[in-house]
Amino acid sequence: MGAARGISNWVGLTLGTGVGGCLFFDHRLWQGDRLGFSGEIGHLIVDPHGPPCACGLQGCLEAHSSGSALVRGFETAMAEGGSVSQGARKDWEEGKLTPERIYWYARQGEPAAQSLFARMGWALGLALAGLFTVLGIRHAVLGGGVSASWDQFHDPLLKSLSRNSSMLDPADAVILRSELGDRAALLGAAKLAWEGCGP
Repeated sequence: MGAARGISNWVGLTLGTGVGGCLFFDHRLWQGDRLGFSGEIGHLIVDPHGPPCACGLQGCLEAHSSGSALVRGFETAMAEGGSVSQGARKDWEEGKLTPERIYWYARQGEPAAQSLFARMGWALGLALAGLFTVLGIRHAVLGGGVSASWDQFHDPLLKSLSRNSSMLDPADAVILRSELGDRAALLGAAKLAWEGCGP
């Protein structure tokens, strides 16, 4: 269903407050040996010297490419005296800084915001390059609220994927946006339950 309809093997990423993930092989969700722990793509290390992650590790994909990472990164830029607009600083001081606002600032040409989305795309491309290389797949579907900022991170993602993958022609990689929006998780859970009721 959705953007992955008809695709046998693919990786899914949900970009929201954190980064969720799933792996599908032969049209079926891969659950691994530790039920409930497969697909933790958000906790792949993409930079061992990167920002701390809520999981306790450092440099996870989630620490670069989630809504929380965008807000933390923008706050850090301002705390370190980075050049930001008065509007952005006011949002920060009033506690109104959100991923949506940071996206808006990026589209207005705010360098600090654009830099965060470039970092986000680079981290996503690095993670996908590793997954595509190890698993031999070439399709990914990106969903979640933060994926709405696609226009700000898509090009950096593709450049990173190209630079970090020697086993896959980047032209063969297919990065899709989810078609199901906020319903994706609910519909996926319903499908799993339905399949579990089968013979």
